[in-house]
Amino acid sequence: MKTRTSLITILVILNYSATIAQITTASSTFKTKITGGENPEYITVGSIMPYKVTPYNWGSLSPFMNPSIYKWWLNGNATGYVLLKKDGITALASLPPPNNVYYPDSFISIQWVKTGNYTIRVNEKSMPKPAITSCDLPGDVQTLDVVVSDRPTVTWDGATLKGGCNLDNKTQMVPVIVNGSKEITVTYNLIYSPQTGTPDTTVNLTAIFTTTNHNETANGNIEIKIPAGKYGKYEVVIKGVTDKIAEKCGILSQASDYPSNHFIIAVMPSLETGPIEYVKEL
Repeated sequence: MKTRTSLITILVILNYSATIAQITTASSTFKTKITGGENPEYITVGSIMPYKVTPYNWGSLSPFMNPSIYKWWLNGNATGYVLLKKDGITALASLPPPNNVYYPDSFISIQWVKTGNYTIRVNEKSMPKPAITSCDLPGDVQTLDVVVSDRPTVTWDGATLKGGCNLDNKTQMVPVIVNGSKEITVTYNLIYSPQTGTPDTTVNLTAIFTTTNHNETANGNIEIKIPAGKYGKYEVVIKGVTDKIAEKCGILSQASDYPSNHFIIAVMPSLETGPIEYVKEL
């Protein structure tokens, strides 16, 4: 995390409830510092994320100042985002374009519609009341880099059928390829169709995979432990995939993010030759 002294700091608020950064105000005028947070900020495409700056606290001098005004602008693919008001719904079209003028809102939202690298920039401008001179000044420009990645995905790694005799009481590996950030969770159901009897389904099982970097592809295995003597067909049905970034952004997986076909493990008993029977001549 890069530490710097500036007028303002951008806070990324997760789902409007948890704040990434905390702010402490230094003693000199127009100075704040970042005490936590992540830069760049990693976002999942499709998310709507709110951003705000904390207005400068004039303290006992506030009676001499009007509320500050703010200028927001972004660098990056201009078609990759939509600027919204703080409600996360209303477009900023009714306000002056935030890329070239100041306006009185210290809180905006951004809908991220395309993957890529972006930079959010903002600065606060003080607004003194009449008779207060030399205070009509903009603060330092604060920046936040944003990396927008695709939703996490999972696919089968190779053939989707395996099996053999005497595989019970062993752990079978179901190879997959995952793509995501840091900690990727795959949710799946396990359908057991015994050699004889009624099929049984266990739902909402999870397998967790870790990657070193953000938006990284990795190989792994879903481990299926076969109980002793439980012969039959085991079907692994993937129902969803997520990672910490998608969870933070409130993005749910879609059907295209995981395979629709099932992985099947056929667990066979050892064949037993039947006894010789006398066949009466017809």
